[in-house]
Amino acid sequence: GVLENLKGITSAQVASQCVLQAYASGNVQLVNGTDAGKLSQFRAHFVSTDQDRGCNFAAYVPSEEDTPLQRAEWIKYLGTFTNSEDRANAVYDAIKTNYLCLSKAAAALSTRFKPVVAWVEFTEV
Repeated sequence: GVLENLKGITSAQVASQCVLQAYASGNVQLVNGTDAGKLSQFRAHFVSTDQDRGCNFAAYVPSEEDTPLQRAEWIKYLGTFTNSEDRANAVYDAIKTNYLCLSKAAAALSTRFKPVVAWVEFTEV
């Protein structure tokens, strides 16, 4: 893993249990994302915007991609920051193979099977 390279986060609202545990144990610090002075201590700071910020800011905007494979390809980009390009390429290739296989299977089913879906909301009073 490369979690030991993570030194700071700008929000405690993180989905990764590993990152949350590192934060809780003090191995990762919560940093003010608007304080350029604090952020300058890190080699790279990933931001979810493509606006030019500074030399240690790296745009990370997979959400702006149109397809799942385009979003998954961002793993290769992240791999360059941790010297794990080979692993990132292998993971992406596995994701791509699985995605294309499932897409092909779904396309074959959709010609003969049309699911009926109901959108239901339940509120207990």
